[in-house]
Amino acid sequence: MVKNIIFDLGNVVLKYDNLAYLKSKIEDSDKIDKLREIVFRGPEWIMLDEGTITEETAIEQICRNNPELEADIRNVFDNWYSLLEPIESTVEIISELKEKGYKLFFLSNFHDKAFQVVAEEYPFFTLFDGGVASYREKIIKPNLEIYRILLDGYNLKPEECIFIDDVNENIIAGEQVGIKGIHLRDVSILREELEKYLVEWLGEMAGPFLFLVKFSYLYYYQKLSTPHYNGIFVIVFIIFLTYTFFFEIILFIKILCRGVWSSDF
Repeated sequence: MVKNIIFDLGNVVLKYDNLAYLKSKIEDSDKIDKLREIVFRGPEWIMLDEGTITEETAIEQICRNNPELEADIRNVFDNWYSLLEPIESTVEIISELKEKGYKLFFLSNFHDKAFQVVAEEYPFFTLFDGGVASYREKIIKPNLEIYRILLDGYNLKPEECIFIDDVNENIIAGEQVGIKGIHLRDVSILREELEKYLVEWLGEMAGPFLFLVKFSYLYYYQKLSTPHYNGIFVIVFIIFLTYTFFFEIILFIKILCRGVWSSDF
């Protein structure tokens, strides 16, 4: 049963459209592709995510390697956090999940300064029960260790978690440590994707039910009605009825508490 939902931040909870941002900052369109490559896709950006370099050092290093673009590079870094705006539909879902009693966490590759800015500016961060930002751990996704850090740090069972990320490589890594994943290509379908998982526990009694059906078939149609099998059948049937009774009570309570039959999970 799913108890914990883990969110990536960029392009899941926060918008991260660096191309649109560059177009809004740089007048010369011929420079945009180059700036995108050396700033947002360069080695310094990865080191910022890893927390092994400061933003000031990254700027100086990128400028030193690209002196002809120094003014533009500094312009790009000036207030670049503004591109990290909340995705309102996701924030709404986070709030609903919190009300339903799910534990919420984040797991994201993120810079130190950028994280401090968004965590202070956006109140929805208080809805998270915890999380791991890469700069703190000096390790980034999809390294499996960062997933284990989250699981161990908050005593989470991987089979009780769902991880949402816009990068499939990160989802695959999560699955390698036992976490089910949602590769979110489009934030507009997040609710639909989550619903597939958050009601999956309704089928938890399918296993015992199918077992009873199979046993009944053997009993009645395969002529296993010997005294030995008669006793086994009675015992199994009593156990099943007891199990079903308590399961249905628990199921009913969960439905009342979480409202999974409603459109809001």
